[in-house]
Amino acid sequence: MAKRKRKESGTGDAVKRTRVKTSKAPHFPFLRFPAELRNVVYDYVFGSTHYKFYNSRCRMATHNINLLLVSRQLHTECALLPYKLSTFSFGFTAPIRRFLEARTKQQLRAIEDMRVFGTFGGTSRATGSYWFKYLGCEKKRCSDRYLFFLSMWREREY
Repeated sequence: MAKRKRKESGTGDAVKRTRVKTSKAPHFPFLRFPAELRNVVYDYVFGSTHYKFYNSRCRMATHNINLLLVSRQLHTECALLPYKLSTFSFGFTAPIRRFLEARTKQQLRAIEDMRVFGTFGGTSRATGSYWFKYLGCEKKRCSDRYLFFLSMWREREY
């Protein structure tokens, strides 16, 4: 029996093979769980996160954000959960305005626990929308209230 010579495959064959492989890929089973059970998992992943911004070099950690990259449906379901379930702490020397102005309105509304360590040693706790309005972030320039708190904080530092 004579051996057949294998025909060189072009890119079209590779695309066909790739399509076949991806269509047989298993679906992510997490999405088949009831919504109540998925919410428990989301609370476990995002609920205990505390972001602390005390200087200009602080950034949000992305270790628990990877869940958002699994699928579009998961991203849609839990895109606001890092804001809703996490705690955000700021010192007035930190770039609080930059953080707030970089967020969408939906993200600001989702922030439920935002703490700002104030000028007199106390901590003020409110939502992201409250701080956005209170500090005058909707304006392009700093509001007078923000400048006052910033100057008081700097006077207190040694």
